[in-house]
Amino acid sequence: MYAAGLFINEVEYMRNETFARDFTLPLVAGFTEFWNCFLVNGSDGFLHDARASARDSCFEGGVCEDPVTTLALIKRMASVQVRPDRY
Repeated sequence: MYAAGLFINEVEYMRNETFARDFTLPLVAGFTEFWNCFLVNGSDGFLHDARASARDSCFEGGVCEDPVTTLALIKRMASVQVRPDRY
């Protein structure tokens, strides 16, 4: 997902519509399809990464269910997919 950021940056900063159509948007679509298999609706109305292996050691040793970095990258990619008209 880190590498996808480079593709997104190319489109956002260079406004390369051909690159967006041919590479970035299909890549982002694949990532969102992948994460659709792992994220579940929580009782709080948010999506959560429910895998046991997804537990992260956030806040200096405290265990949190959702890896903050992963969720931030998912949101970044989903925002590109939701608004492809920007490109």
